Amino acid sequence: MNSFKKVFLFTTSGATTLYFSKKYYHNELFRMGLAGIFIQTATDVLFHPIELINVNTKFNFNDKISTINQLKEIHAKYTYRGFFKGMSVCIYNGIWSGFVYFIVYKYFKENILDKISDSRLNFIAYSLSAMFSEIFSTIITQPFNLVRTRMETNQYDYKGFLDAMWKMKKMNPNFYNYIQELSAGFNALLALNVVTTTLAFVTFECLRDLLAYLRNIKVRELSSLDYSLCTLLAGFTSASATNSLEVFLVHKQIFGSKVTLKNFLMKENSFALKSGLLGRNIYVGFYTIVLLQSAKIFGNLFDVEL
Repeated sequence: MNSFKKVFLFTTSGATTLYFSKKYYHNELFRMGLAGIFIQTATDVLFHPIELINVNTKFNFNDKISTINQLKEIHAKYTYRGFFKGMSVCIYNGIWSGFVYFIVYKYFKENILDKISDSRLNFIAYSLSAMFSEIFSTIITQPFNLVRTRMETNQYDYKGFLDAMWKMKKMNPNFYNYIQELSAGFNALLALNVVTTTLAFVTFECLRDLLAYLRNIKVRELSSLDYSLCTLLAGFTSASATNSLEVFLVHKQIFGSKVTLKNFLMKENSFALKSGLLGRNIYVGFYTIVLLQSAKIFGNLFDVEL
């Protein structure tokens, strides 16, 4: 994409955002979406190098390489620039994912809670809201996730998201084949995201509500330390439970239809399924802390509560 097209794209996007922000800012769901853009994008960018190491560790599981050694190998081969491969796609993904996810989550959470009279059943609202919002955001961001993984592992010569879309279309002139290429690993990604996010949010929300109840205070009055402890436990729980699925996902996104879950489980040993467990726990655990702390900060900034 030449400089003129880039300037035109960003100018148009900026003008459109300002227009809708001014027109719909009074709407709480819209403000939640705006806050979600900052929440998701800032967190994704901050943790992108760790995610890149995690993905490469899982891709190279045959080498039985540890997370630390994978970090050293990337630095030795590409210097510090290697840790930022796919960053532009990471930003695009964060913008779309954050806007859609947080709007859908808040909408379903509030509507379901209104229909629940027993507060002990609030976890139902949290789990269903997390599931629905993850489904919507995963469908919209599938192409970004696919391109990001392929760029992070250096298996494809993509210069960016649009370049990747053009090259995939060139390799698959048939529209049906093109859609198949774009949707590589979608089912695994959807399952991974739904389970990971649902576990994380349900654990977090339940612990948050429990602490507030025990101390007889409002959720907003909980300290940063309280939030951190709840989110760290939520992150570790979801990361450990879904690590093996992510190993399969990485290979599915890179090799497409050549990889099936049945063949992967039959062919690969147990090391493959636990590959990168440390990296994923570090990534998801602390990612969840930053994400939900960011939700608190940007929620207050935009006058909305998750």
